[in-house]
Amino acid sequence: MMGRTSIVAAALAAMLCGGLGASALAAEEARLRAAFEAADVNGDGVIDVDEYVAYFVAAFQRHDVTGDGFLRPEDLPNVDMERFRAADRDGDGRISLGEAIADRIIVFFDIASEDGVITLDRLVAHEAAR
Repeated sequence: MMGRTSIVAAALAAMLCGGLGASALAAEEARLRAAFEAADVNGDGVIDVDEYVAYFVAAFQRHDVTGDGFLRPEDLPNVDMERFRAADRDGDGRISLGEAIADRIIVFFDIASEDGVITLDRLVAHEAAR
């Protein structure tokens, strides 16, 4: 069974390492489904902003290998440096939790429905479009 932070870890990886290509999407759909279900804490079939942020924080902390509250390129395999620099708003070569959340909350609302939640279908469609 996938860990409960899987969907957010996938989001973190997407933020810093690029999205899925069209050919990889079919292979990833089952993984996305399992991760989505793990992140949907209350089992209502959607991920709301509170669930998203809570799990993103947990994933961020797991990737923060030094425990200092920052992510550096070497903390993330296959990092896309252009995306990393875009998330690093103050240009200090590392991403704080605040910078990461600011970057991801924009993506959350790009994916979310008018009701302010992410469904599995919307997540898959978003990943396919990347």
